[in-house]
Amino acid sequence: MKSSVNARLPRFTEEESKKLQGSLDFVGLNYYTAYYVQNASEELDPSLR
Repeated sequence: MKSSVNARLPRFTEEESKKLQGSLDFVGLNYYTAYYVQNASEELDPSLR
């Protein structure tokens, strides 16, 4: 993450870092992507359905 968004990451003071230690129970990351599809019925073999 540091190599990707280095300058945009927040900077914490030593005191803030100590307050945050052990404060997270869970960290999750949602990753979404998109696939574009189109009709290709002329290429489909009906026997494979």
